Formats: sequence, structure tokens, C-alpha cells
Amino acid sequence: MTGEDLVKTRRVRPRPLESIMAQNEAYQGLARKYRPQTFDDLVGQEAVASSLANSLRQGKVSHGHLMAGPRGTGKTTSARILARALNCEQGPTATPCGVCRHCIDIAAGTDLDVIEIDAASNTGVDNIRDLRERVMQAPFAARYKVYIIDEVHMLSSGAFNALLKTLEEPPPSVVFVLATTEFEKVPETIRSRCVVHTFRRMTTDDIVRRLDQVGRAEGVQLSEADEREIYGMIARSVEGGMRDALVALDQLLAMTESKPTIEAATRLLGLADQQTLHQTVAWIASGDPVKLLSLVEDLVDRGRNLERFVRSLIAYLRELMLLQTGVDERLLGLTGEALDAARAQARELQPATLYNIWNHVFELEERIKKSPQARFLLEFTLIRLASIKPVVPIDRIIDRINAIPESSFAAPPSSGTTPSHEPARFAAPPSGGTTPTHASRPPEGGTTNPKPHERAGMQRSFAVMADSSAPAPAPAAPRSVGGRELIDELLPQTPDFLARYLSQAKGAELEADTLRLCWDGSAGLARKMLSNPGNVKAIEGILANHFGRAVKLVNVDVAPSPETKPSGGAPAAPKPTPPVMRDSEPLDDDDEPVQYSPLPLPQAKPKPAAPIDNRSALEKAREFLKIDPEVPRRVKILRDMLNGQIIDENGQQLALE
Repeated sequence: MTGEDLVKTRRVRPRPLESIMAQNEAYQGLARKYRPQTFDDLVGQEAVASSLANSLRQGKVSHGHLMAGPRGTGKTTSARILARALNCEQGPTATPCGVCRHCIDIAAGTDLDVIEIDAASNTGVDNIRDLRERVMQAPFAARYKVYIIDEVHMLSSGAFNALLKTLEEPPPSVVFVLATTEFEKVPETIRSRCVVHTFRRMTTDDIVRRLDQVGRAEGVQLSEADEREIYGMIARSVEGGMRDALVALDQLLAMTESKPTIEAATRLLGLADQQTLHQTVAWIASGDPVKLLSLVEDLVDRGRNLERFVRSLIAYLRELMLLQTGVDERLLGLTGEALDAARAQARELQPATLYNIWNHVFELEERIKKSPQARFLLEFTLIRLASIKPVVPIDRIIDRINAIPESSFAAPPSSGTTPSHEPARFAAPPSGGTTPTHASRPPEGGTTNPKPHERAGMQRSFAVMADSSAPAPAPAAPRSVGGRELIDELLPQTPDFLARYLSQAKGAELEADTLRLCWDGSAGLARKMLSNPGNVKAIEGILANHFGRAVKLVNVDVAPSPETKPSGGAPAAPKPTPPVMRDSEPLDDDDEPVQYSPLPLPQAKPKPAAPIDNRSALEKAREFLKIDPEVPRRVKILRDMLNGQIIDENGQQLALE
């Protein structure tokens, strides 16, 4: 049976040879297909490309190069371009032809004179010793033998030491190119023997521009708005790596059959769109936990990566912060309607409120990496942020305090009780040897709770009576109040902030180089403010300017004048004198000691025992819910978070509605 008969029998249609070869040919990804082939093709690394091209034109190519920078920024690609430029048949040249056998073999990775070594899998001393032996051999066919050592920081200390001498004095036809993503881990001895080229992260504009070039070359048809949004999302997600951006675009085109959409890009990258981020910040600012929890539910249902959502939220908060500082909008990653919405939101938020939100989200990012409960942590943080009140600037708080009238700080009028600045006094013992009584002793048939300043006075008086050797306390000598004219002279020279307090002084006394401001109990706040060291210094400066010499300011308290008469013209009653405590008992005319009964101390009545609460846990909970209308809502949130597992002391689930 011939081959044609076999085809007819099996009813198999023969395939053309071209289709079989195309099927067996391996697919080449966009990152490899569009790898730069010349220095002019390097995007975002103009400084490195210019340095290498100029050294080739001047014939001053160093024997060692160290290329450091983040991943996917073109370090290995630049090393291959340098190898092509050195070995091109028209070179050394800054613009390799790309058609000679050396350019083709180096681009395909098959040139025997360009050796690429992965330092991560060749970290030992023996590997470097083998390299040193091969370095001494002449190139097979090319002009230079180029060694490209990738991730060189992975070499061991012994391997670095073995490489030092060869790297410092290699043969004339050998060039070393070292690439690393962690420059600080490369020893100083290696750095000093190489020309260092620093690769920077690609900007969002650089990546978008390159993705647009690749998309047009692949025949991708997109509107201008969709193109800017999709490529911008990819550029922001890769954190400055061009290779990662091309890989993401390749995956997106394969998933959508070369017809990418915003929804597909969002789903692929696991990111939240700008509208979702804008709504999240708005709901946080307005304190709406219900919508925030619904947002988390929607993210989980759509398969979004919550950790990436948090990073996207941080990036959006950064955009708001930059907008509030008024920087050039070219530094932002937002355009079009998204930029207009972010600009309006930045004007509405207080900078302190934005910082507060950012601080909590940063803390969430650190915690969510280490916990398997990503959803719970996100929900907890959003509820916590929704409950935070807007931050009020300290300047506004000070303005509100200054707007409060002084009458609000005045002491309440006296109601016959002992002032807080005077100790409680005892009445003098009456004649006939009766027991002295306390002036504020409670009436018969009931008890009263003394005020804090009265309790302090009672405790000091009891301590004096316990020690019979203590001298009797002498009442403070009253001071006269005068010198109001001097205060009126100083007020025009005093700033308004201090003048409002200085005007409340009862008087002033000038004695030598000391000015005494006299205060009574009704101006407590004013006296406190003018006792502040900074305010005292300011007043003393005014006094020195007024009197022409240094004058010290002293604040003193004054008591009402003894000649003051109460209303009605009747003379004021004399103040009771304190009891005299003696070391020995006084004797009368018959040399019999006068017997004094000890002062009875107030006895506290025992408190009645608290009644026993026999209510069940359900009754207590319902009573608790009636106290504050806010409590049921919080309990509901807590119950939802715990999936309804709220039980009483008997292990039974409670129904709190």
C-alpha cells in the first residue's frame, strides 16, 4: 500500500510542510522579540547608552563593567549590545550592523566568544578557577571574548577573592560585564576595578511609550482613551520594570485574542480601577462602613488580589498627597477623568485626615503580607478608618478657645462654704468647758458628703489635733488692693492677647524693682496665664520699656479688706479664731485641770450591700442595648464579623433583636 492509499484509507488530509514547521517553531515572547538591538533602542536608560556609545567611538572601552539596577531595566540587554558592538565586523562601533555573523550569533545566544554565566548557580571557588583558566585562551573567531556574569552579588566571598586578580589584569582580548540587582552586596574591591553603570527604574511614561510601540507592531487596535488606561495600568503595576511590562502585555493579548479591554486588564493584574479607588477614599472620609464592606465582598467575588488592592490604594493616596502639595502633574500616574476626580477629592480632604488614612493603610500592608486572613484584616481596617472623625487643625482649636468669653472661666459665687484656697477652720471652744464643734458639721438626722477642698481641710485639721505640739496656724495677713492707675498705663503697651488678662488684675504695687500684681479668686485663668514664664518675660519687657529699668513681675493673691461691710450697713462679723493647742493642760484658779473632751471624728456609715442581679444574660444584654442607640449597630457589625457566634453563659446563641 502506497502512502497515497494510506491517506485515503485513514481519511486524513495531508498538511503542508510550512504549517508543520510553523507548529514546531517555538513561540517567542514579546520581551524577547522586542529586545533592544542597539543603544538607540534602550528606553529610559539614555545616560548608560550615551556613556557606552561614546567610549566605543573614542576607543576607550574598559576591561570591566558593573551594571547595577532593578530587575527588567536592561542590564543584560546592554551587555549583549556591548558585545555585539565590540565584535561586529564593522567595529568596534557604537552602531553594530546586525547582519554580520557575529551580530546574528550574539543576538541568538550561540556565539562561542560571548559567555553568559549565572552566578546564582555558579557560586563556588572552583567555578571561578575554571573561568580563570579559560580566560587565558584566545577568542575562537571574534575580536573579543566577553564574559557576562549575571547576579554577580550571589558569588561567595572565596569566589570574589578568586576573581579579583583576573578582573584587575585580564588578557587584552577579554572584557568582563557584571550585572547585579543588589549593588550594595558587591564588595568594594570588585566595584573599584570596574566602570559602574547605574540603571534607573523606568518611568510610567517610558513604559507606556514602549508598550504603545509594541502594540502597534503587533497590530493591536485600541482607542486613545482605552490605550492610555490599559497601558497605564500595566506600567503602574510593574514598578519600573520594562521586561515585566512586556510579559504582562503578552499575557493580556493572549487572553483577549489581541483585543484587550480595561476589564480584562484589571482582572489579569488583580488591580482595582481608578473609580473603585476614588469611591473607597470617599466612603472612608464620609464614614460609611456598609459600603466599604460591600466593596470588599465585590473584590473577593471578582477574584481580585486583596494585597494588590491595598498597594493600589496606597498609590492612589500618594497621588492625592502630591496633588495637595501642588507639584507638576507630570509626576502623577493619572490622566483624563481620573485626574479630574482625584484633583477634586484632594481639595476636599484635610491633609491631616489624608495622612491619618495613609498611616493606617501602610500598617495594613505590612500586616496583610504575614497573615492568611487578608479579607478580615482589610475589613477591620476599613471599619476602623470609617469610624475616625476628621482631624481638626490645632490652629482652629486655639481660635475656638480664644473665642470663649472670659465670664465662662470666672469662679462661681461663694455660697457660705469654705473657699478652696483656705483650710477648714474650727470654732473657738465656748466657755464652760463644752466640746468644740466643727463649723461645717452635718445637721442631725442626716449626712452630707464634704467637697474635695473641705475634705482636705478636715484632714489637715485632724492632723494638727493629733500632734499636740504643733503650733496654731496663723491666718494670712490681708493685703490692700490698689494701683489700678498703673495697670491702666500698661494696658496700651500690652499686646491684645495679654492685655485681656492683665485688665482682670485687682491692682498693682510697685516697690523698688518689683511689680506685684494682685489677684483675687475670681480671675483664676488670667492669673494662671500671666504666671506662664513666657508671658512673664513679655510683661517684664514692657515694664523695662515703661520704667527705663529692669522690673521683676510677681503675682500675689489678695483677700477682701477687713473694713469691707456686708450689704445692709451692718459691721462684718469677726472671723472665728482657731483653737489653741498646748503642750500641757491649762489650770484654773483652783489649780484643777480643765477637762476637754476629744474632738469626735466623723464616722462613715456602712454602705448597704449591692442587690443581687438575678437577670439572665439575655435580659442584661437587652437592657444594655437600650442605653445607647449606637450600641445595637456596633453589636450587629461585631456579630456579622463573628458569623453570629455570640453565646450566653450556658453556651446558647443569643438573639439580640
